[in-house]
Amino acid sequence: VQVRRVDPWMIFEISDNGIGMDRETRQRIFSLFFSSKGVKGTGLGLFIASKIVDKHGGDIEVQSQRDRGSRFLIRFPVEARPSTKPSED
Repeated sequence: VQVRRVDPWMIFEISDNGIGMDRETRQRIFSLFFSSKGVKGTGLGLFIASKIVDKHGGDIEVQSQRDRGSRFLIRFPVEARPSTKPSED
């Protein structure tokens, strides 16, 4: 985990050297009830995380390749600003 300030953002970087994700998985990981873990997962974690980040005016970017691990960049504005995405509530 790394944290850095690159105005106007605070950036939280989380990376691993796990199994990584293919393109199809990367495109779906923030969808409600999507889980790559089968019955062991609920498909809520990254969906909820993305909603929280969005409500704070930030965004999440994922970079990943199969067998090479994943990297998540979570950006929050240093100064608060409202979400620009329409609500899906």
